[in-house]
Amino acid sequence: MVILSPLKIEIERFFSLGALLGLGIVVLSAISLAFFLIFSPGKLDLQGAQKRAMDLKPHSSFALEAIGTGGTTLNPKMAYGWASRVADDFTVLAYNSRPDVAKREASLLVSLGRGREQRVIPNGKAFFLQERAEGKGLMFSEEQTSLQVQPVLLDNGNILVEVVRKLISKEGQLVREEKSEYYTLPKGMHAMEKGSFVEELKTVRCLGSDMLIQKYGGSEFATWRDKIKIEFKKGSQNYACFVSSGDHLQYCDGEWRVVSLEKASRDLPLAYVKSATMRGVELQGWDDSGFFPLEIDVAAEQVVPLTVKLDAVPSALHLRSPTQVSCALGKKRMILKKGDWLLKTSIGWRRLSRKDELEACLYHRLKGELLIFDGIVKQQGQLVLSGHLFDENRTNVQPLSLLIESGKKADKSLKKRRHA
Repeated sequence: MVILSPLKIEIERFFSLGALLGLGIVVLSAISLAFFLIFSPGKLDLQGAQKRAMDLKPHSSFALEAIGTGGTTLNPKMAYGWASRVADDFTVLAYNSRPDVAKREASLLVSLGRGREQRVIPNGKAFFLQERAEGKGLMFSEEQTSLQVQPVLLDNGNILVEVVRKLISKEGQLVREEKSEYYTLPKGMHAMEKGSFVEELKTVRCLGSDMLIQKYGGSEFATWRDKIKIEFKKGSQNYACFVSSGDHLQYCDGEWRVVSLEKASRDLPLAYVKSATMRGVELQGWDDSGFFPLEIDVAAEQVVPLTVKLDAVPSALHLRSPTQVSCALGKKRMILKKGDWLLKTSIGWRRLSRKDELEACLYHRLKGELLIFDGIVKQQGQLVLSGHLFDENRTNVQPLSLLIESGKKADKSLKKRRHA
């Protein structure tokens, strides 16, 4: 048996009376409103109210009532609110991503109507849009309109699109200004396809370390020992560059050349060495616009063991002086001395003596098997001509120690070779 205190009973009575009183007030208000609507001599003029609302409705050169309606209601961009109309038609295709251009200075390639109309605009510059005459989509406007768009490139590569619309009354007065914003990413339609610099960039080969630099680089080329040699093809000719990860190349005077980023020209194509190892190279290239970079990923070519052929080795060596020997090489009789460079070409062996010839060989503009002679040394009581033989890519090298014949033995060997 539950016993209620007198105080609790009084509280319950109070709340019951309050509930009944509230219900009565609601019923009385409803009856009063109905009586007013039925018997008031000035009952509501619904048509007049609608007409007045139309007169007060803001007018604009932009079809504001179309924003967020029609086909755009099925678009996920409806999350942008009224700015969805802009987001549905306006696209940022690309931005200037060259490493020698700061993001705040970068240009943007934008489009309307799925790329039908394109423009290049500076980062952060506002421009105006208007409805097309046929009422389908938006178009760029050279004059100020009620719709303004301002794309801003952010540090992370995203694009912040700020949209402003002005609501104008029928009398031409500004009613209010509304702002919205959304984020997007560059669509990146395609990579570079045209230009000789593009074709040459696509021909790149990774040849790994240059054994010539390893053997004869000295202090002058000490920094090149850890670099990777890459080769480009230009028509029927070749040329090479020595690169490390993080280097930059510029296409200048018809060739890709290593440059410092500070000295690079923004008016010329540029490439960035993303990675350069013995396994391969990764390059990223841009034209002068900086849009749509070209990605190149090339594996290093396999090093093939060098096979020494008889016509690549001097024979019938004869001592002429303490520093010179005569020999037969190919079908020629030659005199060799310390420091000589001999390059095998399509018409035979050629001595490289001028500075421009040595440089052309170093950069693969002249290419072929290469013989370099170190000098005459004595080994186990006999004189030998020492040197190194490189394959045409200089990825492999073979040390040479050639016995220098003397007297009748040398003359007999020479005579035998001439009659062969």
